[in-house]
Amino acid sequence: MSQIFPNAVTSVSKAPALVFLISTEHTGWCEQLAQEGYSVFQVAYPSSSLASLSQAIGAAGEYIKAHGGDWAIVSYGVLQDDGMIIPNLVARAGVQRLKALSHFNPLSEESAPLLVRDCEGRYIPTVLHLASVQEKLHASLSLLTTPDSLLYELTPSDHLPIAVFTYPMVSASPPFPFSTKAPALVKAGESFSVDPYVRSAVSLSYSRTLELLRRQLGPHFDLERLWEMHTYYSDMIYFDPAETMSTMVKAPYVNHVPTLTGGIGYEDLARFYKASFPISSTDYVTPPDTEIITVSRTVGADRIIDEMILKGTHTTEIDYLLPGINPTGKTFEIALVGVVAFRGDKLTFEHIYWDQASLLVQLGLLDATSLPVAGVEVAHKVLDPFGLPSNKLLQRLVMTSAIPLQDRSRDHEQRGDFGLDAPSGLEQRVASPNSPTSLARSSSLSRRLSAATAAGTDRKDPFYATPEEDRLSYMDETFRPYADEPFKVRSTPYNDKGDESLVRNAAVYGGSNSYQDLEFAEAYDSSRAQPVAEKASPLNRFLSDGKYPLEQRIEDKKRGIGRQKYPFLVWALTITMVGVFIWELVLNSREQGTPVSFKPVVNPMLGPSQSALINLGARFPPCMKDVPEVPVTTNMACMNDTANPPDRLCTIRELCGHGEFNGGEPNQWWRFITPIFLHAGFIHIILNMLAQLTAVAQIEREMGSGGFFILYFAAGIFGNVLGGNFSLVGVPSLGASGAIFGTIAVTWVDLFAHWKYHYRPVRRLIFMTIELVIGVAMGYIPYIDNFVPEAHLGGFAMGLLVGTTFYPVISTTRRHKIIMWCFRFTAIPLAVILYVVLVRNFYTSNPYAACSGCRYLSCFPTSSNNHCQGTGLTTFTTTNTN
Repeated sequence: MSQIFPNAVTSVSKAPALVFLISTEHTGWCEQLAQEGYSVFQVAYPSSSLASLSQAIGAAGEYIKAHGGDWAIVSYGVLQDDGMIIPNLVARAGVQRLKALSHFNPLSEESAPLLVRDCEGRYIPTVLHLASVQEKLHASLSLLTTPDSLLYELTPSDHLPIAVFTYPMVSASPPFPFSTKAPALVKAGESFSVDPYVRSAVSLSYSRTLELLRRQLGPHFDLERLWEMHTYYSDMIYFDPAETMSTMVKAPYVNHVPTLTGGIGYEDLARFYKASFPISSTDYVTPPDTEIITVSRTVGADRIIDEMILKGTHTTEIDYLLPGINPTGKTFEIALVGVVAFRGDKLTFEHIYWDQASLLVQLGLLDATSLPVAGVEVAHKVLDPFGLPSNKLLQRLVMTSAIPLQDRSRDHEQRGDFGLDAPSGLEQRVASPNSPTSLARSSSLSRRLSAATAAGTDRKDPFYATPEEDRLSYMDETFRPYADEPFKVRSTPYNDKGDESLVRNAAVYGGSNSYQDLEFAEAYDSSRAQPVAEKASPLNRFLSDGKYPLEQRIEDKKRGIGRQKYPFLVWALTITMVGVFIWELVLNSREQGTPVSFKPVVNPMLGPSQSALINLGARFPPCMKDVPEVPVTTNMACMNDTANPPDRLCTIRELCGHGEFNGGEPNQWWRFITPIFLHAGFIHIILNMLAQLTAVAQIEREMGSGGFFILYFAAGIFGNVLGGNFSLVGVPSLGASGAIFGTIAVTWVDLFAHWKYHYRPVRRLIFMTIELVIGVAMGYIPYIDNFVPEAHLGGFAMGLLVGTTFYPVISTTRRHKIIMWCFRFTAIPLAVILYVVLVRNFYTSNPYAACSGCRYLSCFPTSSNNHCQGTGLTTFTTTNTN
């Protein structure tokens, strides 16, 4: 009897094949591996008859041949009498594409039937999971677990082909994984008792098997990218419950171990996320100043372990961290560890651990003076492991620190701690308080305490040593002396400014540009906190190379960490634009009596009148050059007119203002620039500022303010130049949207230049295309021109050229670097040529001659606008009554 479990991971197009030798009652493990991205063919084993078993083996062989790809064997409890089942299966399916074997509790005393050699005589990588009672099989296999026993040489990149793991206190028959359900079948709220030894053995053996399968067959999932996407959607800034849950399996769970908060199952966990992470301007669960610093990260076959520091201010009731505790207003900084497991390309569970005692001490909720706990020093010790002392809570070691090491050794010998006659650890622990051993220890402790007191080594600070202690020899936690390496202890309180060197490991935007690899770091030295890349020349920084490690640049790219922490230029531009908009409202209120123009026509953007916007500096060709169709003597509604039709008329010369051309021809060229700072109304500026403070700000962080300044104004001005050429000459235009879309164009450069570093790049491309189309469509709103504000095609086009030149691109290959530089050398002259050609064309008598159909890009043809013919301006012939 056989059964096929198809690959359940949609992102895996060609799944490797597995042949499972497992009983029909435990096919949940087949479903488990199918959800890991494998196509599983189950052979029912043990079988009711030899004939049916042979038939199933033959069917498995045909399946593997039809599959045509790499495959592996996973068996459970192969019997001694069925020793030829593995060779028969290999003979039917072929050894050429066999990449791995995994055996759980094979009931055989010989290893030969369980191992397979390839065509070159090398062992196929095999992992065996045995109960500790299977001693004979373990002994026969142990001879093959060293390089010398293989009779052939391994290359430096080869793993040992045979790996044997034994598990205590578990059964050999039936195989111990059968004592519990496969995780893929466990339902929310389902409870069943499993021996902790069995649970440990099942979890470890599964991860070890999966590691072998991933290494030899694939599929390979970028667990870090999957984890970053999950944290991105669950981040307190970008929180999206639906997207967060879309990164998880159908029955996930999250367990915050110290507080037992989290969720079990899809609905329960989704409810927890919605309830525990609501974000609005007035409703915070996570304090707004919360920071997470990743100290280290370990990535395995099916899980990630992050060691982190969580810091913030207790200004809110943090349900998942401190349920039921009202805000204290105090700062906290705690060590935190997250264990994150994956099944295929989905997250299956999170175990989050932190030092709750340290947190309570820092918030004043727990007295540390009478308990072996510490406050913020716990987190500081994690960040600065070599700079802060150990064992300060270990009073025995504290009191013996003033005794020379030789005396300590003699004291140990007198107490019988060393030597063959010393009592065992268990005997020492159960010794009576009045026993000779205990009395001797007490007496010795008293002598050393007296000596320490006499020497003046009594400590006022429980965590920082005195200068005298700095000169003492040091003994580590295992009591091994380092007499030639004096222990350097800080004599001043901990200074967390040095933490800036760790921010590059944080999965948040705006991290510092400093980095230190804590996995292999030497003792922390603040003078070395800045990496070499910080000293790179401006040219190297422009080339985005310098001496900055490529791997770290790729990691920063995935995390959204750029060249600088804060978008200073975006902030300055935003403040300026808001100030200018306030002046627009003041001017319109002074002229019409209301900041928002409702007469003679309503401004759909809820802002000043058209005449006021022209006077303030909107792009309006009749004010910039001589337009035969719209001479400066043409009458329009004055700024203070509120009648319909208008009864107060002013000439264009008067509306243009600013000296009225000093009696000469229109020459206000600066209207290519000023529209960037103007907005048509509240709706217009709110939409632009939202985009500017989010997406545009991130572009400045990634590019740096210098390159961003060139990009922003090059795109904004070019949008006005292009619009001045081909939009209707009688329609004013204004807004920062051209510049904004120029920066949005950089995201397209980023997407195509770093395609493989983006999460689901095809889906991202589709969404970006939809956003661009919507932005172009919004350009048909009155007062907005597709070439300049809102979805401005001109700004977008110039943004592509300037972004290609100035955006820092990571090139991992020489070919990629050459392609990028070819684009750059092409983009620079093309941008200059476009500027020169269009400015010259604008000052000709008929710019439309260069592109007669371009006017339709900013005008939707209808009967009301004469199908985009003419000037687009309504003129009046009555006299000026202003």
